[in-house]
Amino acid sequence: MFNLALKPKPFIMKPFINIFIALVMTLSMNTAYSQSATSIADGSWFYPFNWDCTCVPIPGYNVTINSNIVLDTSWVYTSGSITINAGASLVQDGNNNRDLAVAGGSFLNNGKIAMRYITATAGTFTNNDSLYARAFYIDVSVRSEERRGGKGCRSR
Repeated sequence: MFNLALKPKPFIMKPFINIFIALVMTLSMNTAYSQSATSIADGSWFYPFNWDCTCVPIPGYNVTINSNIVLDTSWVYTSGSITINAGASLVQDGNNNRDLAVAGGSFLNNGKIAMRYITATAGTFTNNDSLYARAFYIDVSVRSEERRGGKGCRSR
């Protein structure tokens, strides 16, 4: 009447599986927020083969531009960073109606940026070389070489 055979208890593994899943999810989230992309060819921001990650950088990425990148649409950058190195550029496409909004993170220009409108409402914005824009709105601390005798900000 009594079955004395020992059966494994399946609920013993459940806490270990839950801990493993939580650990994997945590590590995945940390990786997603610390991704970086460096341009390796001239061309569109949205063409994955222009980036060393074979991806399209999105807000949250730490982006380094070493070539001439064209922005095919207006863009709001809310976190992460964008660095344009000397000799490189971030410019709008031939439509001349592209805007860049920095709403968090950091933006550092050591090369050339050319957009219709540029706004900086959060984060940091540093310009050490050429900035071309029809209008430039700032609501954050902006550093520019113009104050120290550099090229500074220009209007188109």
